[in-house]
Amino acid sequence: MFTAQDMFNHINKLRGEYTSHGPYDGYPWKGQNADSMTWSITMTADSGLTGEAQAEAERVRDGGDPAGERFGYQNGGGEPFWATGIDTPKYMITGWSTDQLDGNLYGRWHTKANGTFRLGCAYQSGSGQYNKKHLLGVGKADVQDKNEIWWVLIFGE
Repeated sequence: MFTAQDMFNHINKLRGEYTSHGPYDGYPWKGQNADSMTWSITMTADSGLTGEAQAEAERVRDGGDPAGERFGYQNGGGEPFWATGIDTPKYMITGWSTDQLDGNLYGRWHTKANGTFRLGCAYQSGSGQYNKKHLLGVGKADVQDKNEIWWVLIFGE
């Protein structure tokens, strides 16, 4: 079983692996390449954002709709994620997965094999006046009696 801390570490590792990639500004497949990386490569844990992310993960697990726009897995057939708030002080990604966290496991919403997630997280640096995000909160809500987890990532300034 992976913890919220494991996901936090995974996000920082993934962002670190893509430091040589050009930064991206905007929602996946709807933004553009950016001139410079303005978000921190390594995010700092924030207890306030973690509390918000946990509450949102539980809300979705309990039957609520994920907030934001749905983004499909780059090559189809994989898990989607939802994103909202890229142009606000808080950018939120909500994703569903099993309890396996493998950076190369095809089909998972949060892996580097998913170009949509790379654009939305790994080399994200946008957007507009809210392009200085350096904080991250991670929420995790297990679906009882199933091998499913709702994850919420909230990036903040």
